[in-house]
Amino acid sequence: MSNILSLISAFLGGGAVTWITIRYVLNAKYKSTLKQAEAQAEVIQKNKMLEVKEKFLSLKADLEKQVNQRNARIQAIESKLKQRELQTNQRLEELQRKKNELAQSKENLDNQLEIIEKKKVEMDKLHRQEVDRLEALSGLSADEAKERLIESLKEEAKTEASSYINE
Repeated sequence: MSNILSLISAFLGGGAVTWITIRYVLNAKYKSTLKQAEAQAEVIQKNKMLEVKEKFLSLKADLEKQVNQRNARIQAIESKLKQRELQTNQRLEELQRKKNELAQSKENLDNQLEIIEKKKVEMDKLHRQEVDRLEALSGLSADEAKERLIESLKEEAKTEASSYINE
């Protein structure tokens, strides 16, 4: 019986050693598999991170390109607007200058007309005075003097015509 007990004890001892060995081997295999899985997961994660980063950089580059294009269009539009504004301001300044010149010319013409009108009034007054003086000297009215002058010119013309015919 002691043999049986030794055998059972050896069997149990061998089973325990086998169990511990299998457990150790399985644990080592588990740890190895876990390390491999973690390494693969890390590689996959790094690859995914690189893909995401590349995708992000690609999207960022596309967005920056679009933003730069929009900014370029906006700057072109702003430049055109500034140029148009400058041209409009120049036109307004030119129109204002011409308006001022016209106003100055009108004022000068108005002043000249006023001077001419004053001179005309003065000339009419002097003419009337001269006509009155001549009427007083000749004893004839202006109409009578005109009639006599016309008659005198007619007579002179007749005389010259007859002398021309006689020659």
